Amino acid sequence: MFGTLPAYGFYCRHVDGLRLENLDFELESADQRPTLMFEDVQNLDISGLTERRPGTSAAPVLLLRDVAWASIRGCRPAAASPVFLLLQGNSSRVSVMGNDLTRVEKPFQFGPGLDSSVTYQSGNFLK
Repeated sequence: MFGTLPAYGFYCRHVDGLRLENLDFELESADQRPTLMFEDVQNLDISGLTERRPGTSAAPVLLLRDVAWASIRGCRPAAASPVFLLLQGNSSRVSVMGNDLTRVEKPFQFGPGLDSSVTYQSGNFLK
């Protein structure tokens, strides 16, 4: 009906107030799309995301574009993930707390005009 979406898990846009809890994704074959993508979302709460995917992917686990007031906690991405969180556009006020990011190559990536000042990070396990 919608064709190929930009994320293999959930793609959400134009939302104010979204809570996702205890998400578990397991892929049978490689996919080059992010697990979750959010665009023009306010007041986002993600808690307890785990994923398993075969092979490697160039895509981030989470892609946030124009997202404000987000909380991301208790996540455990797959070992094949190059980037956990990619922030783009006018994203701001993103809290990333208590995630196990030891298996990703790069925990955070920021698009043009953004840097780590748009995030609050605490208690994450890093390499």
